[in-house]
Amino acid sequence: MKAIFKHISSAALLLLLGTASSTLIPKKQGVQTLVLLDDWATLDTHSIFFDSLRRDGHNLVFEGANPPPQIKYFDDYFYDNIILMAPSAKGKRYLAV
Repeated sequence: MKAIFKHISSAALLLLLGTASSTLIPKKQGVQTLVLLDDWATLDTHSIFFDSLRRDGHNLVFEGANPPPQIKYFDDYFYDNIILMAPSAKGKRYLAV
């Protein structure tokens, strides 16, 4: 009887933890897109482009290109897309992931 109770309580605990973790850990909504910028004025000059991406479901994250931000953790990438709007950035730094 104790063994059955132990298995039932373990299953209930796993179910409870699974439900709690799914509500506490935020999930990515939409397409995660990193926009690398040289100049923050690009936000104003390309606002129509960025607004169209938002309407299409992209969650835009703006970062400066120098130094390059981290884009992955082991084999998990933080972003689905990267838009490089930084002409002075060297491509080799970003390709060596």
